[in-house]
Order: sequence, then structure tokens, then C-alpha cells
Amino acid sequence: MVGRITTQYHWHDQGYGDFDGWLASFRSRARKEARRERRAVEDLGATVHVLRGDELQPRHWEALAGFYRHTVGKKWSREYLSPAFFSDFQERLAPIAVGLLAEVDGELVAGALAFQRGDALFGRYWGCQPGFERLHFEICYHRPIELCLEHGWTRFEAGAQGQHKIKRGLLPVEIYSLHWLRHAGLAQAVDRAVAEETAEVRDHHIDLRRHGPQRRDG
Repeated sequence: MVGRITTQYHWHDQGYGDFDGWLASFRSRARKEARRERRAVEDLGATVHVLRGDELQPRHWEALAGFYRHTVGKKWSREYLSPAFFSDFQERLAPIAVGLLAEVDGELVAGALAFQRGDALFGRYWGCQPGFERLHFEICYHRPIELCLEHGWTRFEAGAQGQHKIKRGLLPVEIYSLHWLRHAGLAQAVDRAVAEETAEVRDHHIDLRRHGPQRRDG
């Protein structure tokens, strides 16, 4: 078996109390930037709804599916959530689903889908209509962290990719996986490569954490 370490970005509650307490741990410049990003909701005339369980109606699921497909198409990535995920599994997903949806004049213009279980909030499948990209930071990072603080959830896992998450207080963590390769020679080669990669990933994590928004004495 070959063990591999990759990167995700997580937030952990350290007794901040509320969102203002969380921002109080930031350096002044980062705190001002976060507040500026949050003002995008008002600047765009939007209202952000947080919907859970039966509050998520078919129109909400349809909008979330559309936002997801738009993001996949824009990034030329693989659409691994099928249409059936959003249409056929609504009843199964509802108990753990958290929809964050921005509305302007009765129209849903942006949204993200997360899942909550235990003391953690997971993931976020984001998308928006053109012109509402500025809502990304509020819907995908600031509001989920605020929800965690309001509900006593101690961890928010925002997934992999996107070093821009660091500026919003989501720091890199090690994610572990095991892989079996049938060909012994290939397994040995991959094992050597992964060992080098692991050292690079850990060094990179140390460097990335230096760019977090919190005060150095926090």
C-alpha cells in the first residue's frame, strides 16, 4: 500500500464566540478586507437565505444544480454530481443539507450547497449568475463560518484547492489516503515519488500558514 498526503482547507473554532470575535483575531488589514467582502451582499441588493431540511424546496434544488453546472462548465472540470443527485435524492439529502442562496428581486442569483453532520459543516458547491461573483466570499466562507459559530459546530471543511481560502481563515491540513497498485515495480516507483511529494506538501503547508489572516500573537 502506498500512503499519500494531500491538502484541504479547514476552519476550527478556538473559542471565538461569534463572528466579531473571530474577526477580532485577524490583523487589522485582513479584518477590514473581510468586512468589505461581506458588504457585497448589501452592495448588490441581495438577501442571503440559509435553508435546511424541508425549507429547501424543488426550486432551490433546481437553482443549486444550475449554479453547480455553470461552475463546472466555466472551469472545464468533470461534472461528478449528476442531475439525479439534485432531483432524485432531495428527500435523502434534506436532513443534512444546508443551502446558502442569494436572492435579488425574487430571483436566485447565487448559491452554495453544504452538508452538516455532528459538529462539522462540510463542502460547498458554489455557483452564480454573471455579475454576482462578489458574493462568493460571503456565501462560501464568511457565512458558513458564522453559521458554525451560531450553532456550535466546531469545524468547517471547505475542501481542496484554492489558496485564496487562506486569507479567509481556512488553513491547510493534511489529508491521508492509501493506494494499492498491482504492479510491484510501479508501486515502488510511486512510493518513492510520494515520499518526495509528502516532504514538499508539508513544507508548503508551513509556508501557507504564514499567510493566514490572524495576528501573529493570536
